Amino acid sequence: MPFMQIQELGRDRQYGIKGSVTNVPNDLHKSVDCLPRNVNDSATIYVKLKKRLSFKSHFMYQCVNPNRVYNAALYLMNKPLYQSQNVNINLEWLEKFRTESFPEGSNAFADLNPISSEENDESDIDDDDYDDPFVNPAPAETAINKLNTNIDAGLALAPGGPGQEPHLAPTYAAVNALCILRCEEAFNVINRPKLLRFLFSLKKRDGSFRMHEGSESDIRGVYCALSVAMLTSIWSQELTMNTGHWVSRCQTYEGGFGGVPDMEAHGGYTFCGLASLVLLKEGKLINIHRLLRWLANRQTRYEGGFQGRTNKLVDSCYSFWQGGSFPLIHRLLNKSDPDSMDMLNWLFDQRALQEYLILSCQAPHGGLIDKPGKPKDYYHTCYALSGLSVAQHFHNGTKGYDTLVVGHEENELVPTHPIYNICVPSAIQAIKHFHNLTYPGLPEDMQLWDSGDETDS
Repeated sequence: MPFMQIQELGRDRQYGIKGSVTNVPNDLHKSVDCLPRNVNDSATIYVKLKKRLSFKSHFMYQCVNPNRVYNAALYLMNKPLYQSQNVNINLEWLEKFRTESFPEGSNAFADLNPISSEENDESDIDDDDYDDPFVNPAPAETAINKLNTNIDAGLALAPGGPGQEPHLAPTYAAVNALCILRCEEAFNVINRPKLLRFLFSLKKRDGSFRMHEGSESDIRGVYCALSVAMLTSIWSQELTMNTGHWVSRCQTYEGGFGGVPDMEAHGGYTFCGLASLVLLKEGKLINIHRLLRWLANRQTRYEGGFQGRTNKLVDSCYSFWQGGSFPLIHRLLNKSDPDSMDMLNWLFDQRALQEYLILSCQAPHGGLIDKPGKPKDYYHTCYALSGLSVAQHFHNGTKGYDTLVVGHEENELVPTHPIYNICVPSAIQAIKHFHNLTYPGLPEDMQLWDSGDETDS
């Protein structure tokens, strides 16, 4: 079992290993015997420390396991110092945490509040409990409706895992995953009123979105928020007010987009910005020709793949982040100057990109890699395949798709949606389903964050 010291590196707050890595022998049988841990043992909550309760922001936070804190408190209660000061445990807090942080019927902290077998049978979760409620034409612990950290605050959408804070990135991934399933049961998992309330809680007056409560805002948050709002048909003028102008400010002198205004152009941020403007139908706010030049120059001449930034190495994930931007640019240019557009190919070398992905990025035992010499992982497998799909299929309007498949015909993938990055039929079916539902309405206690609590970009 490896032990290592991980610290924040520099101002960007990325993490890195400091010092040596120590490997300690691990008793496999002992580890297996203690797994799986139930929710009583593994659940965590965020504890945020403020210098004053009146302050909005905290200066320190950490994940805490309430079960361990409770056991530690029991230990200290038996010590003379605590007994002499008449220190007692607040059992009401434990009960409040149990009822607010877990779905009804959860067995969390059952050992702290024993109940009879009859009551336990009545509180078991029924299977029926989990049935709760192209461009925009307009197990139980992973269901979005059940991943709630603070329902009263409306932040009940898709954290990274049980006990974690809601976050826009896993919310985007969870909504896409449910839409891929293409069934009524999956669509009904999404609680649209709570999702809308969650999005408004992260919206700022300048038009940007925070990724999660207490975080900075950047262009990723805008794309994730708009994508799920458009897919589930909960977007509105109030939700998107000022957003297009804020995104347009993120375009750099090079032509690409940075994470916030005045940052370096980056492939992932560029896709998020361009896709957001296409969803908002505000592509006219940016210099599209400068953007096209920057994107075209990110395809490397030797490898055929895309780099994420100027003077960087090729990376397979940018096959979609950069390559996926070309269908969006094609759509914008086709509206403004249709006679000059090529109606047979995207404006990059589709064959060269396919050759790089197929010949250089396939791991011998499955999966795709960043570049030769790198290990395989799900992230690069996902976006390499997405970029490969874009390179194989050219959408020529009413005529459908023209295909260009390098190698065997079995290499052809299903066309992916250029904005949502899920299969086109899945996106269309989800949009049609949610478009027929009633708009949930604006939250009564809607309040947008003022950009004054952060450094203005």
